[in-house]
Amino acid sequence: MSDISGVSAKAIIQGLINGQVLDTLLSHVKGRLKSKKADLALALDCPLGARHRYLLSEIKDHIQDLEKRISKIDGYLVAGAKLVA
Repeated sequence: MSDISGVSAKAIIQGLINGQVLDTLLSHVKGRLKSKKADLALALDCPLGARHRYLLSEIKDHIQDLEKRISKIDGYLVAGAKLVA
């Protein structure tokens, strides 16, 4: 999985944070990732401890915060470009 912003990736990451079992994690796989289900099963077949789930949750929240900030900056720059044009 190379895109952590996709629907399947987000659901799997949230599932890892929630401590879901392998079969439940794999049920989140959609689209093109279905062809890689066996590889994902191998990669996800090790439950995360509480500390790892906590860190994963914090990293996910940080990425979401950065995405919001980038969107805000994009809006600011677009608005400024319209004033110049």
